[in-house]
Amino acid sequence: MTNSTVLMQDSSISGWKNLNTAGYGGGLYLEHSAHVILARTSVVDNTVLLAGGGAYVSEGCTLLLRDNCIFQANAARTSGGAIHVQSDTAETVFIVRDSVFLNNNASFGGAVSIELTDGSLASSDIVTFDIQNSTFELNSARSFGGALRLAASGVVMNTTCNLNLALEAGEVK
Repeated sequence: MTNSTVLMQDSSISGWKNLNTAGYGGGLYLEHSAHVILARTSVVDNTVLLAGGGAYVSEGCTLLLRDNCIFQANAARTSGGAIHVQSDTAETVFIVRDSVFLNNNASFGGAVSIELTDGSLASSDIVTFDIQNSTFELNSARSFGGALRLAASGVVMNTTCNLNLALEAGEVK
């Protein structure tokens, strides 16, 4: 999605595979100022070769999850089994409310990975994340951050991380 604002509710995105060498965003790929709100939507069983099995969010975009969104059984070979957020030049926003991340996997950030393009710590004015009243359960990372890999400043509040697995930092890194 490019230069657009979309509300998707009471919907399902499932079964997408992007296994080519530019494999990002199995279910959703946001770029160039796309702003997407998902409400009561499930993103299930999507797979990518690189990052963002369920969704890939690039710089300058906004992704808001609310009202019981479910990200389940998504996979990425590198980062963000469910969602990968990446930016280095433009403000990028990721907000989660009352949602569930279940049984997603990747090498880094089994459920969610947030980072700068070069992999370094994101400046607070570049990437903003706010995760509240949500559940991360049974997600896994082959390296670190079983539930969350957060290389940025943000808020995680009233959120449960349970039975997530990684070689290092099983819940959050």
